Amino acid sequence: AISLYEAVDSDQVHRVRRELAFLKIETEDFATAHAHLESLVEILERQGDFGQLSMAMVGLLPCLAYEQSWGRLQARLAQARDLLEMTGRRHPDIVMALSRAAELAEQGGQRELSQELHRLAKPHSFVHGA
Repeated sequence: AISLYEAVDSDQVHRVRRELAFLKIETEDFATAHAHLESLVEILERQGDFGQLSMAMVGLLPCLAYEQSWGRLQARLAQARDLLEMTGRRHPDIVMALSRAAELAEQGGQRELSQELHRLAKPHSFVHGA
């Protein structure tokens, strides 16, 4: 699917790449997800696609938690929170990624960070649709 979208220069290629990265998070292939999402974040920032960017940014959180990169996670979390508030974006993948990041933070001894991620993952923390 990615090759087809790239061949026709479709913006949908970014959505497909993001969805692939989230599948990698679900299967705990955090290194692959991280690589996909970092490059996607750069592209989406340049394009100003804040809806997709909010989701890609949230996807980075469990990757950084897995790496125990707590400082980078805090910085990306602040960016993700701002983007989610700005866009009102809600999607099951957002809840999954935030919950997974919270679990990994808890396992890494970052209780306060874990609680913050769990609060952000609550279903009613943003009211707009995906």
